[in-house]
Amino acid sequence: MRSIFCLLFVILALIFACTSDGYDTIVLPASLQYMSSSEVSSSSYAYSSSLEEQSSSSEEFSSSSEEQSSSSEEFSSSSEELSSSSEISSSSSSPPYIPPPDPPYVPPYVPPYVPPPPPPTPSISCSVPNIGYEGTAITPTVTCNNGTLGTPTWTNAPADWNNPTPGTYTISVEATCGSLTRTATCNGTLRTYSASSVTIPTNGVILFNTAGAWVNGNIEQDGVLWYKFNVEKDETYYVWWNDKDAGDDSQQADIYVEAYYANRGPITNDKLDRGWDNPLKIESLFNSTVYLKITHYENDFGSFRIVYKIDDDERP
Repeated sequence: MRSIFCLLFVILALIFACTSDGYDTIVLPASLQYMSSSEVSSSSYAYSSSLEEQSSSSEEFSSSSEEQSSSSEEFSSSSEELSSSSEISSSSSSPPYIPPPDPPYVPPYVPPYVPPPPPPTPSISCSVPNIGYEGTAITPTVTCNNGTLGTPTWTNAPADWNNPTPGTYTISVEATCGSLTRTATCNGTLRTYSASSVTIPTNGVILFNTAGAWVNGNIEQDGVLWYKFNVEKDETYYVWWNDKDAGDDSQQADIYVEAYYANRGPITNDKLDRGWDNPLKIESLFNSTVYLKITHYENDFGSFRIVYKIDDDERP
């Protein structure tokens, strides 16, 4: 580096000497005073070449620096673009998927346990008809509601159910039902009749000609009228009447009705007063003839109407 400065100094001194006419002579350094002009020229040329090389090296270095600077700028620009792209991508992307929470667990409904009802307390019941006839079997019924029914023991009943003795019976029964012994009173009162319990006239009986056809009647004061119709076993018959007490208000007499089987006895235990809305029902036990006895209440005599039907409980 020192030699370069020395050469530069010599060249500047020479230039100054050539262009400075009349000025003081420049005194060169001792190391240069004895050099010939050719040596000085050679040194100057060498120095100049060295300067050019240094200048070229400086330019190459400067160019390299510029390229590096440009590369740095490009890298910086690329980084900025990547950063900008990352920001755009980050801003435009959808938010991360968050699954909905699971619904709360609801256990299945289990109905409360309801124990079955306890079995019923063992008991018995019995049933007998209200009317029976001498020589005609009667079949009573006894039931047990919980368990096996034992053999019944009857109290105040006909001695022979197949041929009941005429009379009036209020019947009870005792029997085992399951593991217990129970008693029961049968429904109502049983009345049994003999064939001679009622006298039916042989004359003056009015025959119903047609089922379902109303028959006009007229009863005198203290009078008695008889009507009859044939019945078959296991058929059901209904009898209605229209009178002063229950009807369409067109009649004068207030009548009573009693029913009998021919040669057997009554079908009804009592006189029946009203037969307009609640007909007399006869479930025939025999192939026979039914007789209807008509009387009146006190002084309410005069006109009335009467009708019967088979297996049909709708009033005609």
